[in-house]
Amino acid sequence: MTSTKKTYVRLTLGQKVMICKMAREQPRSRLALREMATRAFDLPRPMSERTLHSILKSHNTLLKVAENNYKRKKVVDPVVLGKGAAKPLA
Repeated sequence: MTSTKKTYVRLTLGQKVMICKMAREQPRSRLALREMATRAFDLPRPMSERTLHSILKSHNTLLKVAENNYKRKKVVDPVVLGKGAAKPLA
């Protein structure tokens, strides 16, 4: 029996912000938004509906992220960063 390795795709904060902006500027169906993100970010497969839902649900937090943090994968507390230990925000 052959098994195929699952591929996980973690988007950067910048990519998530772009998805939020695309959804706000050009409201479309979620399927169209997922396909557009797949092409724009050259993803190996379309993101799941749950992933898109989570991104759109957290749009208020994502749109407050500073541009210099766009390459990160998680939102971090800027106060904690200055103290040396990066702690993800809840």
